[in-house]
Amino acid sequence: MSEYNLDPSAAKQADTGGGRITQSGKYIGIFTKAKKVLSQKGTKGIEFTFASNGGQTADYLSVWTLNRDGEQIYGYKQLMAMMTCLRVKGIDATPATIEEYDSATSSMQSHNVEVFLSLQNKPIGVLLQMEEYAKKDGSVAEKASFAGFFDAESEQVATEILEKNDPTILQKLVGQLTTMRKLKTSARPVQGYQGGTGAPDNFDDSVPF
Repeated sequence: MSEYNLDPSAAKQADTGGGRITQSGKYIGIFTKAKKVLSQKGTKGIEFTFASNGGQTADYLSVWTLNRDGEQIYGYKQLMAMMTCLRVKGIDATPATIEEYDSATSSMQSHNVEVFLSLQNKPIGVLLQMEEYAKKDGSVAEKASFAGFFDAESEQVATEILEKNDPTILQKLVGQLTTMRKLKTSARPVQGYQGGTGAPDNFDDSVPF
């Protein structure tokens, strides 16, 4: 037996940025981290790490849900769509110790955080949009951001799951993605399809899961 045997999957990953997601598109995988976060301005959110079935990953994917006054912002709708696609009706943060990159030491360090376990390690489909952003030093870098969610098996988006409709919307959302959103137009994330992504008043009675 050879010391090294050809692994076609690993070979393909070498062409996609060493295992990092570097292209806008439709991906199926799991969230390996769903960490509760709070911005310096007091905005609440969740930071995700996504791992695709193909072995690629995307870090620092955030949804910002409530501002400092407790008012819902766009990320709240994104979270509701995500929860619908995961068939999760409620989430609570749990204390956990995880390994994260520490920029101060340039190494992986253990951190005590709070995570939403019910969002982690469950199959989900995501649409990711690559975009430029300005770093603190003034340079321009690239990152992925959420542009939509869908059921990993049926490919239904939240509206179709809630209304028990056939999957037709996803293809349209994929067509709205661009290769790279340049910095000058990246102030606002891709809105995608918004209809029905928020929880209705009679959420428990109307949700088909």
